[in-house]
Amino acid sequence: MNRALLLVSGNAGRGLFAKHGKDMLKRLHPLFSYLEVVESFDLLEAEKLVKDKSQEIDTLIVVGGDGSFYNVINWLSKEKKKPTLAYINGGTMGDVGKNFGISKNYKKAIRLIEQGKVTSFDVVKAGDKVFAYMAAVGAYSDVAYKTERRKKKAFGILSYYFKSIREAFHKQNVSVSVTTDDGIVETKVPFLLILNGANVGGFRINKDGSINDGKMEIYLPKPGLFNGLIPFFLSPKKVKRVSTSKAHIHIDGDLTWCFDGEEAIKGDIDVEILPSLFKIYSE
Repeated sequence: MNRALLLVSGNAGRGLFAKHGKDMLKRLHPLFSYLEVVESFDLLEAEKLVKDKSQEIDTLIVVGGDGSFYNVINWLSKEKKKPTLAYINGGTMGDVGKNFGISKNYKKAIRLIEQGKVTSFDVVKAGDKVFAYMAAVGAYSDVAYKTERRKKKAFGILSYYFKSIREAFHKQNVSVSVTTDDGIVETKVPFLLILNGANVGGFRINKDGSINDGKMEIYLPKPGLFNGLIPFFLSPKKVKRVSTSKAHIHIDGDLTWCFDGEEAIKGDIDVEILPSLFKIYSE
C-alpha cells in the first residue's frame, strides 16, 4: 500500500492548487491507496501534522515554494520514519525543483510520481537546522526572504532581480574563515555561498555539483563589480571554491544566514553533509 499526504503550503502553494487542484487530484488519486489533502497557512499546525502523519504515510507531496520544502525537511529531519517526498512547485524561484530535475509544470511534476523513479538526496546540517541546496551570508543573502510577497505575486522572479540590483550598489566586505580537513582559508568576500547541488537564483552555477554526491561546495568570490556578482555568474569556475563534507565557518559580525531562501541562524556555523537522508521522486 502507498498512503500519501498532499500538503498545500501557505500562500505559495494555495494559488497553484486553487487553479489546478481538481486536475492534480484526478491524476494523483489513482497512484495511492489513500490520499489525504491538507491546506495550511499556520506553520506550527503544519509542522505538527507532518510529524504526526510521517509514521503513517509513505509519500508526502509538497505543493509550495522553496521555503515550503525547506520547512518540511526540517520538520522531518529527526523523525525515525521519513516518507518519500514529492514536490510540485507553487513558488517564485523554483530552485528546489531545478536541483532535482522537477519541472515547474505541475503535470510534468506529477508524471515523475507516475513513473515511480525515486532517488536519495543529501542535506546539510547547520546548527539545529538543515538545508537542501544553498546557504548564503553577506550581500544578496536576504533577497529571497525580504522581497515582499505582493511584489513576488506581481512580478514573479523579476522581483528578486529588482532587489538584487539595489543591493549591488551597497558595497559589502565580510571577513570569513573556512576550516576543513584540508586546512583553513581566510579571506574577505562580498558574500559567501554554500551549494549542495547545482542551481541557485535561477542559474546553474555549480555545474559539477550534485545534491547526492556527499559533498558541498563553498564559494568565496572576490570583492568586485556589483559586490562580485557579475564575475561570479559569468565565470563561477574562476571563483575560489572549497569542496568538502564538513566545515567550520567563522564570519566577522553577527550576520544572518539564508538557508534555501529562508531567514535562518546568525554568526559562525558548523556545516556537515547528512548523506542520503531523504528520498524524492525526481529525474
